[in-house]
Amino acid sequence: QLQACLRDAGFQVEYERNAHSGLKKIKSWKPHIVVSDYILHGTDYFEFAQTVEAMPFKVQMVVVSSHYLDGPLISQLTN
Repeated sequence: QLQACLRDAGFQVEYERNAHSGLKKIKSWKPHIVVSDYILHGTDYFEFAQTVEAMPFKVQMVVVSSHYLDGPLISQLTN
């Protein structure tokens, strides 16, 4: 649903099913924004985000999830 909403709003959207292919796509496509679920197949979100932040170009990250977050985990996301 999110893909369709973004496309309808005029954004170019690429979708990958796991962290590994997502990182490859980010390296080759160099997007301005990456929207990622917190739950990733192939790695955890923090490792994924650190890898993206270390890339030689600037990428804004947005994390979304339908999972309930509470306690220490939510404080890690907000720091």
